[in-house]
Amino acid sequence: MIPSVASDTPPRPGPDDELRIVFAGGGSGGHIYPALAVAREALARPGKPCHVLFLVTPEGLEKGVVESHGLPCATIPAVRLVARNALSILPGMWAGIRAARQAMRVFRPHVLYGTGGFVSFPAVVAAWLEGVPALLHEPNTVPGRANRLLARISRGVVTHFEQSACHFPRGLSVHDLGTPLRYEYDPGRRQTGSTRTLLILGGSQGARRLNMVVRSLYHRLAAKVDLRVIHLTGTRDHAEVVAGLGQGHPNVEIVAYTEEMDKILYRTDFAVCRAGALTVSELVEFSVPAIYVPFPGAVGNHQFENARSLKERGASEILEETELTEERLMAEIDRMSQAQNLQKYRAALVPFRRPGATRRVLEALDSLVHAASRADGD
Repeated sequence: MIPSVASDTPPRPGPDDELRIVFAGGGSGGHIYPALAVAREALARPGKPCHVLFLVTPEGLEKGVVESHGLPCATIPAVRLVARNALSILPGMWAGIRAARQAMRVFRPHVLYGTGGFVSFPAVVAAWLEGVPALLHEPNTVPGRANRLLARISRGVVTHFEQSACHFPRGLSVHDLGTPLRYEYDPGRRQTGSTRTLLILGGSQGARRLNMVVRSLYHRLAAKVDLRVIHLTGTRDHAEVVAGLGQGHPNVEIVAYTEEMDKILYRTDFAVCRAGALTVSELVEFSVPAIYVPFPGAVGNHQFENARSLKERGASEILEETELTEERLMAEIDRMSQAQNLQKYRAALVPFRRPGATRRVLEALDSLVHAASRADGD
């Protein structure tokens, strides 16, 4: 059963109208920040007026992020896509599709850019039903369940890793453009010196096992006079990490969360972190080698696969969570921090950098709009 809406739909915008893009992605920074980057690029283009709308969930991270940037959003319900509970999620899914269709009929977009997360599924289905061409973004080596399904009703997909293409249907347009990032890297802003800076990154929500192992190493890290540590714990674990620490770790800076990640990355020489797509993309763009500790519960083990693509070229290291101990992590940190090793890793990262991805994705959306208008004219 396809959810219905009122039949008095206004005509679709023409190719000469001001560009109107609807964005759908959320649940994590890896889904919302690429969409935000493209939206800001589109709005900043001189001589090319553009309007944007973000479809968000009421409780998702994306709603607060979009609103903090002063961009318009419409709230729709969304549910987790799980095969074992397919029948139970149908009412929620229909509600999300209906709400997304209604929002699109009011906004009248030329195109939709779907960057993943729960909200993207009803949004892309609604776009298909409304005749709005959709372009998906898949930043992981192994695509998630939603994007594999949505690819069948989309006009194309943007990838970051070449090997992602084999997971999508034959005939689908695959654009190997990289991941749009919220920061434009300027090598002139990189901070250098005799002291090396290690970034421990738990992610916006935190990585508890990693955070706790790192906390137990504070006293050993503090003993290294040539090392400074920035530990981004994530909001969930921050209170527990800082509890009872005292003042005995002057070279360890502990931060819960920041919206100014670029300022930290310019100071960072190497990192220990999860291997989510956005984390990997930003570290690579800023030429920061990492010891990746992939989240073992990631769908399709995609975090491990993201990191493996770098490790196979000598551009990173992988420490699986089952092997994550104080001694093993400390040994990996000591080894990577050596100057000759850092130089080797940075050189290996060069082929993976994808500067200009935001602009290229916006150009792909423009092309999709013009292709759709030509098809309508036929």
